[in-house]
Amino acid sequence: LSTSSSVIVREATNTVPTPPIVSILIPTNSVAFTAPVTFMFTVSAVDLDGQIISVTFIDNGVVIGTLTPADLEVDPDSGLVAPYAVSLSPSVGTHTLQAIAQDDGGLAAIASAVITVMNPANTLPVVTLTSPATSTVTAPADVLIAATASDSDGSITEVRLFQIGLQVGSDASAPYQATQTGL
Repeated sequence: LSTSSSVIVREATNTVPTPPIVSILIPTNSVAFTAPVTFMFTVSAVDLDGQIISVTFIDNGVVIGTLTPADLEVDPDSGLVAPYAVSLSPSVGTHTLQAIAQDDGGLAAIASAVITVMNPANTLPVVTLTSPATSTVTAPADVLIAATASDSDGSITEVRLFQIGLQVGSDASAPYQATQTGL
């Protein structure tokens, strides 16, 4: 009598899905900009065991856009796919930017960067005395003191006119002038 038996051995495979990989390309973390600024918030996203189905862009907790692979441009010559990108014009302040990549297995990954947008530096106004034309006056005299003023990054709200350190007048609109009497 003879008996035979067979044994089937199967190799166990690890089928635990992995989340996508996402990274922010532009802007880099901790970068500072001067307002006003507009840039392409650019992200790279890949999934090693499936496909990316969407990338969501967030600025300080507010969704500013969501892209899918169908939204991306493909170079017809090379076949390269453009990265995920949305235009962003952040206001002055600190911004926490996030990109969330979602894959077809229901997994997600988040990348974050913090940026700062600052007001531009204030430049000083330019003031030029236009009167009196000479520094010599024959007494007694009334002397018109006049000036032009401009501000390249703002506006002039007032020009104060002085004679030997004492204010003799002020003017809130051009032409900026005051008359010093009894010199």
